[in-house]
Amino acid sequence: MKLDQALSVDDVRELARRRLPSTIFDLVDGGAEDEVTMRANEAAFAAFDLCPRTLVDVSQRSLETSVAGLPLAAPLLLAPAGGTRVVHPEAELAVARAAGARGVPYVVSARASFTIEELAEAAKGPLWFGVEVIPDPDLLTSLLNRARAADYAALVFMVDAPIGGSLERSLRRGAIPAKYTVRNVLDVARKPKWAAGFLRTAHLIAARNLGESEVRRRFPPRPVIPGQALSSGPKRSWDDLARVRERWDRPLLVKGILSPADAVRCVDLGANGIVVSNHGGRLLDGAPATLSVLRDIVAAVDGRADVLIDGGVRRGGDIAKALALGASACLIGRPYHYGLAAGEPGVGKVIDILLAELDRTLAFLGCTSVSEIGSDRVRPRSIGHAADV
Repeated sequence: MKLDQALSVDDVRELARRRLPSTIFDLVDGGAEDEVTMRANEAAFAAFDLCPRTLVDVSQRSLETSVAGLPLAAPLLLAPAGGTRVVHPEAELAVARAAGARGVPYVVSARASFTIEELAEAAKGPLWFGVEVIPDPDLLTSLLNRARAADYAALVFMVDAPIGGSLERSLRRGAIPAKYTVRNVLDVARKPKWAAGFLRTAHLIAARNLGESEVRRRFPPRPVIPGQALSSGPKRSWDDLARVRERWDRPLLVKGILSPADAVRCVDLGANGIVVSNHGGRLLDGAPATLSVLRDIVAAVDGRADVLIDGGVRRGGDIAKALALGASACLIGRPYHYGLAAGEPGVGKVIDILLAELDRTLAFLGCTSVSEIGSDRVRPRSIGHAADV
């Protein structure tokens, strides 16, 4: 199967599995420990039915919406991730170009392997900036000022990783930390195209946004892996969010929230949006699926901020289900990394698939815009219903 023959995100995932060394594919594809939460994210979407409506004129449809006052071409964003260059040498540049060509916001991680400015120059669409808790106030201010100067439209403050998760699938393969075992060397040798790109650019994987040697001394970059968090982290408190709010005068979203009480506190401290996220199941295995807590968080926020969700989105119909349950938009992480195995065209293919599926779902639901997808367009799946027919 070639990229242009892919019909679904799962097809693109299979192409990535064929293109990447197994160690790299597992870094992208895996979750923490037994991967229970990772699987639960996807299963939560399957637990809901979509409810179609008929005899509605849906000949003209629009996916346009807004989040935190910012216009979006569709209720879809690409989530921040570090270490993207291990997938493809063009890394975040390829992601930014593919997303920008489709008007989809890309949330650039502060730990990207290209600088804030390089990505702003390459992108033809909206960029948002993603930053975690940074103990050095000067470095934090510098990053935020640079993002503002480069016209990043919003800030996503990532708060869900006080320590790192245990990616046991990768640990067993000797990928974290990297081990030059016979098995891993042979694994890489079977993917010469990937190996050539990696050897040309491996020295650039480090998080270059962290700056010159003095900045690196004060906040040294950790080894970066897509979605991997700190193995040990700085002290953190709600004061960190307050400081970020003081230093950033554009829309601010807080990512990594699973508790309604935490969501309310974020809004009280000035957040314009909440991203319901369990880091794709890569941190606490046993945490709830994001869709399972979405409605409670939407209810707690009570319209004071937009609520977004990530984790387990694999179909345009999943986006529709999240919108019906109160989300304003969805973020994806693993899916666009699957596409990135084929470079910019692969990322674009994933976005195109999801948006085409969402548009098609919109028509079946009898909606002419995503704003019309209400709670009446979804219901819990009735187990055993088909057997009763």
